[in-house]
Amino acid sequence: MRLLLDTHIWLWLVGNPGRLNPAILQELRSANNELWLSPMSTWEALTLHRKNRMYLADDLDQWVALATYGTKEAVLTHDVVLAARTIALPVDRLLAATAQILRSDPGHL
Repeated sequence: MRLLLDTHIWLWLVGNPGRLNPAILQELRSANNELWLSPMSTWEALTLHRKNRMYLADDLDQWVALATYGTKEAVLTHDVVLAARTIALPVDRLLAATAQILRSDPGHL
């Protein structure tokens, strides 16, 4: 199954997996599931780091490479942006729209 990770779930998975429910952690680590990540989640994490709301690493290039390892990149497309216009949440609207597009057209992303 394709799992599009919400930003905080992804950050907990790479930085503090103990915060995740054991059943959720098991699903995230299951070989039966593909982990997908939107570049918007990376942008959100880097923004939190820049605003000193969280610390990621001194070498952000290396942190991103390690934190995204094993995930598939869910690209931000025109279809995702079009789908996002009907969702009320700011950054989460792009994640929710990406999930909609992934589900409706698996070959698209």
